[in-house]
Amino acid sequence: MIKIGITGSIGMGKTTISKMLSCINVPVFDSDLVVGKILNSNGSVISKLNTIWPGVLIKKKNTIDKKKLRKIVFSNEKDRKKLEKILHPLVEKDKLKFIKKHEKRKILAFDVPLLYETGQQKKYDYIFLASCKFSTQISRVLKRRGMTNEIFKKINKSQMNTEEKIKMKPIVINTDRLKIFTFFDVMINILYIKKKGYK
Repeated sequence: MIKIGITGSIGMGKTTISKMLSCINVPVFDSDLVVGKILNSNGSVISKLNTIWPGVLIKKKNTIDKKKLRKIVFSNEKDRKKLEKILHPLVEKDKLKFIKKHEKRKILAFDVPLLYETGQQKKYDYIFLASCKFSTQISRVLKRRGMTNEIFKKINKSQMNTEEKIKMKPIVINTDRLKIFTFFDVMINILYIKKKGYK
């Protein structure tokens, strides 16, 4: 089984690449989606987070206010690492279930936003790095619900810049073009990977 990691800074186009891989029948594990489910429905985690950071709980729904939590953890590296320590084992547990479910597949992909920042690059045979111009990135991000320029700056600052990630020699996928060209890029690289196999 070949494992592809999909990463890139916020707004760079990871989700677009993930959807394209799904379209060509490559199963994709979405780390953000799993985290969202945990913050919405895992009672133990919700209680723990509200104890550590009072005020992040939406009492009527008994879920975590992601906007408030995001603002806290991306303002302080210690808080971000504390949150990662709580969530990471649960995400990994879901990831193992995903791998088990698709154990007969030749290629699996994993959307991991902080792949390089958390030192996970060795877990994958290939890495697709989503990349685009800063103007495109900020335009995309500020269209998101609950996103502000202040939050964007904090998130972006907490992530390794694209130039540093490129030095790690990933497969760079440009998402700045028409989607059809990005799709061709994804397709060509998948064909290359199928032909070459493991590194």
